[in-house]
Amino acid sequence: MGTEPGTGQSVRWEVLKGLPGVGAIPKHFHLGHPTPWTEGLVVRFWNGDGSEWVGNFQAGGSGHTEIVDWPEANAIAVIARDKFYLVDAKDPGDYGTLGQGPVSGAILNEDRTRLFVAEEYEVIAYGRDRTPVWQSNGLGGTVISMTDTGGVLAVGVEEEMGEPFVTVCLSAEDGSYLEVQNDSSILFLEPWVALRADSESAKFFEHEVARELAPSHSLYGRRLRTVAKNSACDDLLFRLDDGTYAEVHLTFTRTPPERPGWPRYRAFENLADWMVASMRPEHIEHFRRQGSRSEGA
Repeated sequence: MGTEPGTGQSVRWEVLKGLPGVGAIPKHFHLGHPTPWTEGLVVRFWNGDGSEWVGNFQAGGSGHTEIVDWPEANAIAVIARDKFYLVDAKDPGDYGTLGQGPVSGAILNEDRTRLFVAEEYEVIAYGRDRTPVWQSNGLGGTVISMTDTGGVLAVGVEEEMGEPFVTVCLSAEDGSYLEVQNDSSILFLEPWVALRADSESAKFFEHEVARELAPSHSLYGRRLRTVAKNSACDDLLFRLDDGTYAEVHLTFTRTPPERPGWPRYRAFENLADWMVASMRPEHIEHFRRQGSRSEGA
């Protein structure tokens, strides 16, 4: 069962390169069918009392990996290359999964009473007793981001068949539908040009930014989705996995990853902040440059 706020103990962890050759036998976590798989995502955990254990989590072939400590529920959420486990931190043998569905992320709400898990087309909310409280219905596409703001869960959804990105707002308390916001209504001012999420250009820039980021870069390991490109230079606007935005200056280096400090970027809490602080000034400067060239012709 869950605990009252502040009574749980935090857990530290380290992702290992493989199963350790010495020490206690690792605990094996599977998706409901203990088949003869051998090595998945291997993680060493340290409890608040100093004890430790190693978990071997059956993982997907690729995809998102993340660990969320939830001491208020005495729980650890593990996403092992898109496979999900919710583990009792005091008794790791007690855990639940979501089966075979790919999971792209998990976040806690502000008061840490809910854990929201994005499973492909749905969001599942867990309470502190580690059981589901509600499950969304009919989001209309693949969940690619989640942000909790004051009891409202903003769910980024990539619709099917190349439809535009939308944000579905749900009640964090019970999952009820509140509203939908369509990002395709944004007017990008020159020299910025919107890029469709499933286009080859968008995928190319997502691959390039991942190629340039060194492990020390603050954007390293984050999921970045291409939103728009500045046609006058190599600046790209990306949406991050937490719903914030980053304007990144790509370098197209021949020897990735880039040196420390590069690629340079600017962070924005939301699209409106970016429009005011970056898009509008660049739009004005763009036409000033065009005017100067015309006068000199």
